[in-house]
Amino acid sequence: ENLTGFEDWNRAFYLRANLGVVRGVGIEQSKPSLTHVAITPNPSSGTFQVVFDLEQITSVTASVFDLSGKRIEISTMDNVSRDRFTFNLSEFANGLYTVKIETPQGFATKKLVLSK
Repeated sequence: ENLTGFEDWNRAFYLRANLGVVRGVGIEQSKPSLTHVAITPNPSSGTFQVVFDLEQITSVTASVFDLSGKRIEISTMDNVSRDRFTFNLSEFANGLYTVKIETPQGFATKKLVLSK
């Protein structure tokens, strides 16, 4: 059966894609997820902070990527729910960078403008 879209918003959805059927039963509230991620200041002249809030305590990794996709910075924290990473990109060229925040349950990305 080829189902596309939502069948009963409160229980399950079925999506037929080229790779097969994906089935879900809603959002699990017990899994830690990022409730807030911000980069400040943005634009930055070099040093900036990535501030985050999680629903539960878990490990968090922050990575900074240049436009080519190369990871240029990485930092990890364990057993946190609200904190901040501090990075210094003053040795890198002006431009657009991607910041990725990851937990074991998912990730979020933000753009950073470096302008010295």
